[in-house]
Amino acid sequence: SEYELLIKNNITGNQVSSRTNIISGFSFFNFSSNYKFGFYNPSLPDSSKFKSKTIEWGKVDHGEIYQLDIRFNFKENGLLKSLVWSQPLEIFTGIAMQSKLEGVKFFNFLSKNISDDNIFEREFVSIDLVMTVGTEDLNTYIKVNEPITGIVQQRPQFTNINNGIGIFSSRYTHTDYGIGLTNDTEDYLIDELDINFQ
Repeated sequence: SEYELLIKNNITGNQVSSRTNIISGFSFFNFSSNYKFGFYNPSLPDSSKFKSKTIEWGKVDHGEIYQLDIRFNFKENGLLKSLVWSQPLEIFTGIAMQSKLEGVKFFNFLSKNISDDNIFEREFVSIDLVMTVGTEDLNTYIKVNEPITGIVQQRPQFTNINNGIGIFSSRYTHTDYGIGLTNDTEDYLIDELDINFQ
C-alpha cells in the first residue's frame, strides 16, 4: 500500500503533502519456531566450544534498512525482565542479508549487563528475534543525521515533505517469540557465568 499525507493550515492557507510505501511480509530464511540457540558445546575442543548462528533474510518490498535485535527474557526474583542485544544495522546492497550471532559475544553481553549480586535469583525464559525494517527515505534521514565527524560542520538537510520540512516514512517490525536455548547453552549460563541463573 501507499499512504498519502495532506495537511492544510486553515489560517495561512499553506498546504503540505508527502507519500510513503508501506513495508510488510518479512520472514527469516533459515529459521523455525522450534529452533534452540546452541551457543556452547562442551564436547568439542576448547577452540571450538563456543558456537555461532547465522540469521539470514531477503529484501522485502520497500525495505532498505534492517535492524536485528535479540531480546533475552529472564525472571529475576520472579519478575519478568528483558535485555536487548542489538546487531549492526544492515543495508540492502543487492544480495541476501545476514547477521552472525557469536556465542562468545552473547555470553559477554549477558555478563556485562547483568550484575552478579547474590540477592537476585534468575531463570532463563526465552529469546525473541525482533527485526525492524525501514524504507529508503528513512535510511537517508538516518545517514544525514549521523554525528558530524569531519572538518565541515554544516549538515545537509533532508526532507520528503512537499512545501515543508520533515520526514514521512514507514517501518515494519517482525518478531519471532519464545525461542529456547540448548541444554548445554543453559548449563553454561548457569554454571559458568556467575550471574545467579538457576
